[in-house]
Amino acid sequence: MWELLIDNAFGILEKDKYFPKATWKRIDDSTTEQASSSLRPDTIMQITNDDNTDLYVLDAKYYGLYDDGTNRLPATADINKQITYGKVVEIIDGLNEPYNAFLLPSNNVEFSCDRYATIEELTDYKDKRFEKVFAIYCNVKKIMQYSYKKHQKKI
Repeated sequence: MWELLIDNAFGILEKDKYFPKATWKRIDDSTTEQASSSLRPDTIMQITNDDNTDLYVLDAKYYGLYDDGTNRLPATADINKQITYGKVVEIIDGLNEPYNAFLLPSNNVEFSCDRYATIEELTDYKDKRFEKVFAIYCNVKKIMQYSYKKHQKKI
């Protein structure tokens, strides 16, 4: 449900073009191939200001800061997948280098970002925007309001 709320509040409709898909091929170069499942980013958000369009690859994670003060953050596998999404978006859109973020639910703040994750060994991606994956805490009630406002006519 959290993933759907995030996508409804912030996402673009045409995100399918950003779904990278692996293909299994035979070593002997025969033509038999088998498609693998696609990587599917939860949400692609687009913001256009003046002559500039920025893309944001957003992944909704339903964990984060709990009322008792403990904090559970996405694992390295999630971070690696998010950086891969960023690279694919960059390849598809040319020079339009995306931002990367996990959106985590919170009841305590409206929106807050105080950290990011990176994988030091991925040196090919240093100095790329998508190499840093930010953790953004979002107020659940606000996200519900944004989702409702965006789809008011449809509702």
